[in-house]
Amino acid sequence: MVSFWFKKKKIVLDCFTDQATVYKLFPVERTRHFTPEWFKKMPLTHKSNKEMSQNLSIEEPSIRMCPAINDHFSYGAIMPAFAELIIQRDATTGKAECMAAAATWGQPVQHHAEDLANKGDLLHWKFGTPWLFREDTGIKFYWTQPSWHQRNPLNHWITPGFIEFKYQHSVLVNMMIPKGKRIHWNAGDPVVQLIPLIDDQNSFEVKCHLVDSSEMEKLTIYKPFFLNSYMKLRKLKKDMEKGE
Repeated sequence: MVSFWFKKKKIVLDCFTDQATVYKLFPVERTRHFTPEWFKKMPLTHKSNKEMSQNLSIEEPSIRMCPAINDHFSYGAIMPAFAELIIQRDATTGKAECMAAAATWGQPVQHHAEDLANKGDLLHWKFGTPWLFREDTGIKFYWTQPSWHQRNPLNHWITPGFIEFKYQHSVLVNMMIPKGKRIHWNAGDPVVQLIPLIDDQNSFEVKCHLVDSSEMEKLTIYKPFFLNSYMKLRKLKKDMEKGE
């Protein structure tokens, strides 16, 4: 009987930046590198008394043994804050202000108000980042908020979605901000978690690259259409691939 062993293909997320400090100090890394200290220090079990017994106790599992939470701390990659950012929204007027320690956050932009009318008083802001991502197979990533990693996860909402980085490379942070909330990210704090939709998370790898501005320009998406540029360009590129 002949058996064949095939090496599993790695899924590689290549992350490009032209900011040396971001590359060295605040890189995108596998989620397991960001497991918070409070979770690491938590005991695996707690002593518990049942109602019918005053003298007997048993060991019961803590959330440290929860498979769902452990997977959350190991799946995918995390993009940390690459500079300190403070956002504050007035509880009465709803006016929002922000201050960033570095220009890498850019100026927040908004979708048209009618797009988000069903979200009530939530304010939508979109921030740029100094990163561009590329992944060559076209798999989807689930883009979400790393809530278990954050000190105050309910003071904002990183809007979730599914995204690929083969036909587009932009990395933008969309968020909703309630009235009366203050958000304060320190440089290095987890901001976004990207989970590749693959069965074997061990086959996933992250590689960061420091490049010059000309290399970044090559990855920047070109928009030749007023509407749906991404979808139209993706179709054109897929048609070209079929013809090769």
